Amino acid sequence: METPPTRIISGNDGAVNTGEGSQYSDASVHHGTGDIYNNYFSGSAEAARFAMDDRGRLRRPRTVVASQRLEELRAHYVAPPGYDEEKRRRELEEHGVLVLTGPPGVGKRTCAQLTLVPKGSEGLVDLREVQVEVDPRPTLDAGEIQEGERLMVELTGLTCSVSELRTSLVSLASQAQNVKARLILLAEEEDVRDLPDELRERSVTLRRPHGTKVLYRHLVRYGLLPDHRHESTALPLELPLLPGPVVEWLGRASMSEIEGLARRAGEDHQSEGGRVGLGERLERALGQGHPAADKAVAEAEGRGRAILLAAAFLEGAELDRHSAAVERLLPIVRTPEDETPPLERAGFTEEIARVGVTLDEERRIGFSSPGYGRAVREAFWDSYPHLQGEFAAWIDTCLDDPGLSPVDRDAVAERWAGQALRAQRLEELFERVYKWSFEHGPQAALLLSSVLEDTRHGGAARQQIYRWARTEALPGATAYVLVAVCSEVLVTTHPDQALVRLHHLAGNKDPDAAAAARSALLRLAEDPFLYRRLLRRVSNKLAGPDRRNRPIDGDLFEDLTTPARLVDGPRPQARRPDVGAWTRAGLPVVLFRDAAAASRYCERLLEHPGALADILARWLVTAAMDSGRLSSLYAAALRWASGGESGSRRSRADALLRHIDAAQGLDLSPRPLA
Repeated sequence: METPPTRIISGNDGAVNTGEGSQYSDASVHHGTGDIYNNYFSGSAEAARFAMDDRGRLRRPRTVVASQRLEELRAHYVAPPGYDEEKRRRELEEHGVLVLTGPPGVGKRTCAQLTLVPKGSEGLVDLREVQVEVDPRPTLDAGEIQEGERLMVELTGLTCSVSELRTSLVSLASQAQNVKARLILLAEEEDVRDLPDELRERSVTLRRPHGTKVLYRHLVRYGLLPDHRHESTALPLELPLLPGPVVEWLGRASMSEIEGLARRAGEDHQSEGGRVGLGERLERALGQGHPAADKAVAEAEGRGRAILLAAAFLEGAELDRHSAAVERLLPIVRTPEDETPPLERAGFTEEIARVGVTLDEERRIGFSSPGYGRAVREAFWDSYPHLQGEFAAWIDTCLDDPGLSPVDRDAVAERWAGQALRAQRLEELFERVYKWSFEHGPQAALLLSSVLEDTRHGGAARQQIYRWARTEALPGATAYVLVAVCSEVLVTTHPDQALVRLHHLAGNKDPDAAAAARSALLRLAEDPFLYRRLLRRVSNKLAGPDRRNRPIDGDLFEDLTTPARLVDGPRPQARRPDVGAWTRAGLPVVLFRDAAAASRYCERLLEHPGALADILARWLVTAAMDSGRLSSLYAAALRWASGGESGSRRSRADALLRHIDAAQGLDLSPRPLA
């Protein structure tokens, strides 16, 4: 097992492409409505994206707070032209449903989120995404809809047709209207015609926001421009002076692609300081393509091509690792062996120089022009499609190289993912995720993250994770990868889906993997929004229409209904009617299934600091009566009272005993405990 890095770089891991085509994590250039690439790695990077501990668990430092994410979205949001958020919110209140459509990349998802959750209500109003599941058949997993609930359904990027969901959509809209909930559907323009008439009539087509305004907001966000939003001018003077290629690109880029450009420029600014102007920095982040790469690949001969390909994937790695990778590649692509004695051949540094590979003072290989390595990779993938399987096998050997650093191993994996996605080799990617999970978990997690962040295949990746997560016999190593990806990547864009998959993983037969999933769920539940989503789901699995008998549901329910989670903090969860309903529904089931649960709940309640939480005492006593565990609760309170000499200990237990007496209609006068 590789040694985990001692330092981990935290922060933004890249935009999610909401435009047409794919986003690959392999370079920095996007020239239209197709592919966008983000190169996160270089030889100077100090740590890997995912770190593995000594138990095989993967970690990445990120704190996901759903309410804060919405606040951040709003801070940098530019509304589509003509979109009246307040008007649409009033229509939602009147009709209960709204359909947002428009060209790819206009920001439908962000627009829906901010329409459903008004400014200032980010921490108060819950937003739930209803999932579209296609296994074994297309369906909407809505569950019971609460009064006034905010719901969103994403019908874009599905692996089934919208017409297959017509009946489910009509039913969902009807349920939402009956309980005065607000429902927004996100649909592709060509799919709106497949919606039922009553939904199609509620559709609104979004237009593309002004790309320059969007860029300005994100340049401010990443510290490249001062914030002028408080001034009368909408845009600072610097933006009209943007380079022509950047202006042209802004006219067709998606909103997340523009955010990615600003982020990369900000990272460049942080690493190099202010030595170049904004225009040059944006051009560098955007890139201009490298047509000479095709020529370089065509002109290189067998060994020279191997050197060039290996350099493109190991850019930033040490010379020795590059040389070893070349020697492993040659037999895989069946290059004839050179019979010239080794010492009579040209030196390796001379060989790499012939094909344009550079060597820095730290003996790390690279290219003199930013983005050239990406262009070389694309040239190889386009010129030799029949060798992509062999290339993938060679990538396996690169990861197996014990001398390759975790950062360089990440770079190789992510660069290969970019090309495999570009070539639509989805099944091969999933096969590698599974295969790598056993020996190269961090890279398997990166691979799966790359597919998740791809617009064309993100939906398929979510479904694949769902199928894997539901397999209780899934190997623990693979489950660890899914736990990391769900809790660190998927939760940032699809929190409900992340919770569902982690919930399934918490029932894995590998006890360590199941514990990792359970731990991830409880960590995410520190966010109030995600806490309520999870409590609702677990309560429904215990006592709802889709109830089941899995021990993990009872365990999670106990974890989520501690006094600290329910009554502590400035806004106690127990005061919310929905939290109270879910707690009261699940608690009798937990007490009935486990005779010792009454004692555990009693001790937690009595040992919680501060005054006895009467609301929790009432819930517990009622659940004990409903489950036939009242005598167990009574005995537990007496045992706890007799466990010490403190008078306050006896008085706390007496308070709970009075609740038990009241529930039975007995005399409420004080009793001696001794």
